[in-house]
Amino acid sequence: MNHYALLILGCLVGPSIVWPGRSLGKEALGKESPPNFVLVMADNLGYGDIGPFGSTKHRTPNLDRMAREGMRMTHFYVTSGVCTPSRSSLMTGCYPRRVGLEQSDSGGRVLQPVSAIGLHPQEVTIAKLLRSGGYATACIGKWHLGDQPPFLPTRHGFDTYWGVPYSDDMTPRPGRDWPDLPLLRDERVIEAPVDRDSLTRRETEEAIRFIETHRDQPFFLYMPQAMPGSTQAPFASPAFRGRSQNGPWGDSVEELDWSIGQVLDTLRRLGLDERTLVIWMSDNGAPRRVPEQGTNAPLGGWGYTTAEGGHGWRSSSSVPNEPPEPQPLTRPRNAAAARPPVRSENFRDGTASPRACAVCA
Repeated sequence: MNHYALLILGCLVGPSIVWPGRSLGKEALGKESPPNFVLVMADNLGYGDIGPFGSTKHRTPNLDRMAREGMRMTHFYVTSGVCTPSRSSLMTGCYPRRVGLEQSDSGGRVLQPVSAIGLHPQEVTIAKLLRSGGYATACIGKWHLGDQPPFLPTRHGFDTYWGVPYSDDMTPRPGRDWPDLPLLRDERVIEAPVDRDSLTRRETEEAIRFIETHRDQPFFLYMPQAMPGSTQAPFASPAFRGRSQNGPWGDSVEELDWSIGQVLDTLRRLGLDERTLVIWMSDNGAPRRVPEQGTNAPLGGWGYTTAEGGHGWRSSSSVPNEPPEPQPLTRPRNAAAARPPVRSENFRDGTASPRACAVCA
């Protein structure tokens, strides 16, 4: 049994909820039928911003239900308090420094538009492993591991990509000669500037379309959503704008809850809920805002820092039909393993690997 794919999905997450509709054991999955994976990641969401982790400001009924039916993992950490390094670890299973993405080419904390570096095309990613095992793969949302062609998701094991290549606040401004924030399909810009208010809704529609198209084969859907994002006033569609008790931040959080509800409803409607492992998480903690918007309570500190509120998360976990019990991280239960071939040299803990690749230097 090859646990590498599941270890990346299940052990490198931060504030997360894991949801199988029912136990993903031998009864639900035959030897020749590997499980589907859906990995949803919010951007800059706080530890205490959703109901399963204590929020009383935000209405998150779909995440509440997901936590009741699945798992809340209670002590996990991402590898960085900012986007690019955290996401590089999730994709590769390596610490950010090992893949050359602990900082940007300009010395900043994250990659910026038209950056000369990105995730090296030769790195082994979870998407490459799963595709080699027969999975259909898609990335829908904010990538932030390089916006030049060699670094895009389609060069890293994803059959298709739809989304923005970096953060929603990286737009033209005085002193920053950046292009309009683009929306890409695969490697082609289809809209610029993108309508940021519509991103969560359209990400959801693309995700549902992918699931419906690949219902008859194993699939890996990576959905790194762009919200709440990095602007002072997060974006939300008209249906959610002004509805929450916490201004634009709360509006975006409640739309994210709607989004995961739509994905879970689709899996149930297609009869895929018994064979799909869904993980919902954030890339790092909520940044400090005045007045406060997101919250990392009860953890101390903020996103963009090395404090526990920037890195640390609790998650929960309770699987229907089986009693909850502690599980060793190297043996994820309730899921059949994806079995792609993995060369021993891919396990590089404690050794060197290629630096981030430069194309524009």
